[in-house]
Amino acid sequence: MMRGWNLFYLSLWVRGFHTWLLGVAVQWSGKTGIHANSVALILVSSEQGRLKSTFCKSLMPAALRHYYMDNLQLTSEGKAERLMSEMGLINLDEFDKYAASKMPLLKNLMQMSSLHICKAYQKNYRDLPRVASFIGTSNRYDLLTEPTGSRRYLCVEVIKPIDCEGIEHAQLFAQLKAELEQGIPYWFTKEQERELQRHNVDFYHACPAEDVFNWKKNVYTYPPLTGLFS
Repeated sequence: MMRGWNLFYLSLWVRGFHTWLLGVAVQWSGKTGIHANSVALILVSSEQGRLKSTFCKSLMPAALRHYYMDNLQLTSEGKAERLMSEMGLINLDEFDKYAASKMPLLKNLMQMSSLHICKAYQKNYRDLPRVASFIGTSNRYDLLTEPTGSRRYLCVEVIKPIDCEGIEHAQLFAQLKAELEQGIPYWFTKEQERELQRHNVDFYHACPAEDVFNWKKNVYTYPPLTGLFS
């Protein structure tokens, strides 16, 4: 369930999750084209026991569990790119642990539709398809530091434990495959990205200067400009 629990945000979550799943399916099929799955779902709750990480892992079919990981280290762009060609789903677990200085690198990785990689013990670079999509979890709400970059995330507050049982993976991915064959877009449009930015305002991290400004704005009542010259 989404923070605020109103019909607009519920609709945004349903539509956004659907588009994201289409992006997951198309990247697994190796038919990404020019559009990467450049949005990450971030499940947020300060309460323990909401099964956020369990839900992320449960999205992987049992036969593909080896292609799930939840310990991405943003210390090397090359290593992260290799993982994006090898893994199916990367969970940015405890998303708030990543420093703000790493966000440009993560944003760049999320936008890649193909990868130019030199693997270990090889001299030449190869172009490889991107396979992995991103999802994440957090115990904090003040996650996003850059308003323009917030279009790369769909943050959702988990207000009760997620039911992770009974996911029919075969049926789910068969439906996604059929929708992709019908030409249903698997990427977020510009208008949908603007929707994400508006929604994610609740998950911004204000810098200290903004905190002071907002505090003073709430405390002081300023006279109208016309009164200054009378």
